[in-house]
Amino acid sequence: MPTKMSNTITPDGQITDAIMNSDHAKTLLGWGGKALQILYALVTLAAMAALIINITKLATSSGNPQGRSIALRNILISGVCLAVLGSLGLIYAVFVSLAIG
Repeated sequence: MPTKMSNTITPDGQITDAIMNSDHAKTLLGWGGKALQILYALVTLAAMAALIINITKLATSSGNPQGRSIALRNILISGVCLAVLGSLGLIYAVFVSLAIG
């Protein structure tokens, strides 16, 4: 059975454990994770604001069919963006939970 030497990872060693437990990976996950969370929060807030603005535009365009059509399309786009952000948030949460252990 292969054994671990001082700085060598043998075939039976856990490579992912060695990578994730290194100082560089901890620093990267710490700062990178916080930066991704802040970016994710800002983009989500912007998408929610766009959705609210477009719902307001839909409410004010009662007599204008072209404005109503544009507002509905923009609402659809904002909703799809929020759905994509939600799925990316779920994927990120699963990845982080698997990476941290």
